[in-house]
Amino acid sequence: MRSKEEIINDISKLVCRTDQKFAINYLGGVIDDLNSNLNCSIERIIRPMQSYFIRAITRSEGKRALCISLIQELLLHVGTEESLFFKKHFEELEYNLNQSGRSFLIKYQNNNDYQDINRLI
Repeated sequence: MRSKEEIINDISKLVCRTDQKFAINYLGGVIDDLNSNLNCSIERIIRPMQSYFIRAITRSEGKRALCISLIQELLLHVGTEESLFFKKHFEELEYNLNQSGRSFLIKYQNNNDYQDINRLI
């Protein structure tokens, strides 16, 4: 398993240069909180992470899908259950959005651009 620092560094490369330090601090803090804080759980952090961190990463060139895959790998440093919960959340989100021709992961150019999340993660 790769170190959490190595994974966080890879994720930080997906964000705007001005936000790379924020990404490193944020993700490191999330992992530390999940490992040490009894009041912190993947269920409590997944929506804020989706809304305020992951959504800020562009869908172009598969960057958002790669980010989700890397965060899933990072969460293995907390536990398998947390990593699987995270993956399942985004699989369900993507499936539901795809049903209406939308995507959280892919910026569609037209309706023929549908891709399955399992090919991306």
